[in-house]
Amino acid sequence: MATDGLIEMNSSKFGISLAVPSFRKNRKWGDRIRETFRSQGKQWNDRIAGEVKSLIASNVASSPGNSLGPQGTSAFGALVASLESKLGEIEKSQQ
Repeated sequence: MATDGLIEMNSSKFGISLAVPSFRKNRKWGDRIRETFRSQGKQWNDRIAGEVKSLIASNVASSPGNSLGPQGTSAFGALVASLESKLGEIEKSQQ
């Protein structure tokens, strides 16, 4: 999901902002979101984590084209191109 949508979604539902340095760090997503909730005085537990993940999954399912940021889109595109190339090579070798 594009970062703007994720920020807006979490801000309105959970009353937090993801536009903070702690969320931009290069760590696992779960660690960053937990630290962000706690740094803003919000409760974080397994139930909240499940709600956040469920909300994100619902948004991704309803709008998959807007679900990846630029980095994810290019990585996904490269993977697709690589797989298509490999499949083409396999098809040629079987003819």
